[in-house]
Amino acid sequence: MASEKHYVSYSILFLVIAGLAIVGYVWWETRVERYPGLSEVVDSYYGYEQANNWLKTHSMRVPVYQESVPLSGYISSMEKGAKGWELLNYEIVAAIPEDNRVKLYMKFTEIAPISHLPKEVAKLLKTNESEYTVESEDISIWEKINGKWFAWETGVRSHLYMNIGLVAPNKRLWRQPPE
Repeated sequence: MASEKHYVSYSILFLVIAGLAIVGYVWWETRVERYPGLSEVVDSYYGYEQANNWLKTHSMRVPVYQESVPLSGYISSMEKGAKGWELLNYEIVAAIPEDNRVKLYMKFTEIAPISHLPKEVAKLLKTNESEYTVESEDISIWEKINGKWFAWETGVRSHLYMNIGLVAPNKRLWRQPPE
């Protein structure tokens, strides 16, 4: 009977340790820290976005994006999309490897202009405020090329349309028909 209790105790202990190991592994597998330098580059990118420095954000996109998306059109679109918006905070929730890229699941907190809402919704709110706080989740995709991190996508968040991955990994514009 005593040996049976020890067997059950050791079995439970083993299951607890195995469970903790699995949880630890999953936690580590989704951490951005697994990718040296990525967190700092992401911080730089969104810092430039907060400052509306579209020249810098464009320079942090993958080279094929920079070559395919003219800077003047990019800046014009980003200025238009950012008008009335303010990025308050962003958080990397998880980092998942995808081929030779890293997909970041992110949370964003922004101030948005009330005009962004459909008129019916704005009327329902019955507010005199000109802006409201928006929390959203989006994806940011990064790739290390020649030792440097570049962005494929950086989170559209409903108003920054040029942040989508306009250029595919196969070096074509997404909307361009195959050759």
